[in-house]
Amino acid sequence: MNIERILFATDFSAHSVQALRFALKLFEHSLQEIAILHVFEPPYDFSLRLAERFQAEEEKGHKAIEQLCREVGVPASLKVRALVVPGKVVDTILEVAGAVQAQCIVSGTQGNRSIENRVLGSTAAELMELAECPFLAIPEGAVVERPEHIFYATAYRPKDVDIVCDLAQIAQVHQAQLHVLHVDEEDSFEKRLLFRGFQSVIKEQLPGVPLIFEHICREEVAPALLDYMKPYTHALLALSYYRRSFWKTLFYHSKIEDLIYMARLPLWVLKA
Repeated sequence: MNIERILFATDFSAHSVQALRFALKLFEHSLQEIAILHVFEPPYDFSLRLAERFQAEEEKGHKAIEQLCREVGVPASLKVRALVVPGKVVDTILEVAGAVQAQCIVSGTQGNRSIENRVLGSTAAELMELAECPFLAIPEGAVVERPEHIFYATAYRPKDVDIVCDLAQIAQVHQAQLHVLHVDEEDSFEKRLLFRGFQSVIKEQLPGVPLIFEHICREEVAPALLDYMKPYTHALLALSYYRRSFWKTLFYHSKIEDLIYMARLPLWVLKA
């Protein structure tokens, strides 16, 4: 999996610096271009000085992007596009991601328990659901060093085999341990059979690659994953997002939102 172009959405918070640093480290083996986007709410008035206010906001945004690049230490070899655009946050990010042909959208998220930050987590979940490309959410407080462990939560779908193979390549680049996890409500013979069958297919595709497989029996997916990952700090959690019916999508959306809200690890949602 070679990610060459990313869109980084920023609000210029202190956490944005850490989030961008992590994205650059994760994709440094293949990254060639980064578009840094700041979305601002347009003023809703009809004054004659409206154009001046837009220009002032854009100039302020471009200066802040330059400062962000200096603080992070963006390599000179990377092509950087600075974009300051008025509009609604989610709609604008999606539109710009398509325009720049981003292969991944990246953003920092806040994960404490205030109502405001719960809304921010919901915004990230909306981007994960609607974006055509993968979305990487980096929660505040996450360790932004190279991942030493990469976790992938599988539902045993055929596309998951390709995703695990792609993640194995990234794990090899970072010399990280890849964990393949499945959470189920019950532990039955049929469930174990599915688990062992999926495990066999993966091992056939990746002979000799050290992998850890875990079948976790818990009713709630998010707490089960978080408990398993708790001992690890230098890590990344990857999930695949499948298009579903309205009600199933609503349910799945809430699980993703829970992970954004509760997690302290970067969360990478891949489109399957």
